[in-house]
Amino acid sequence: MALFQATPAILRTNEAKRVIRTYNKIAKVLVTFETRWYEQWCAQVALKKVGMTAMLLVQLPDGQLCVNFDTAIFQLIREVRCLQGMGLAIPSEYGSIYAQAGRLRRQYDDLQFMLDEHRSILAEMNP
Repeated sequence: MALFQATPAILRTNEAKRVIRTYNKIAKVLVTFETRWYEQWCAQVALKKVGMTAMLLVQLPDGQLCVNFDTAIFQLIREVRCLQGMGLAIPSEYGSIYAQAGRLRRQYDDLQFMLDEHRSILAEMNP
């Protein structure tokens, strides 16, 4: 940018004007895309809340237990962190999930550890 400010004649050429027009068109498309993406992201609050109400432990048809935690919640938490860093407004439902990020991660890890231990004990009992 300093080069352009030092020599403004560069920006007056026909080629520079064409480049500036192209740049402005691309910038407009990107801003439109970002706006639409953000609006759709905010509109999906209800869908994300469904994953938060599911049972955490489920038994599969073969009898094994597994953790039924939607790991997309962790992606949502990363998205909230990034969007907050950009200064964008976050729906309150997402904010409450973000506030519980540490607890959710610990509970998921604890449940997974518990099931791994359960499986290893069962394996020792039934060689």
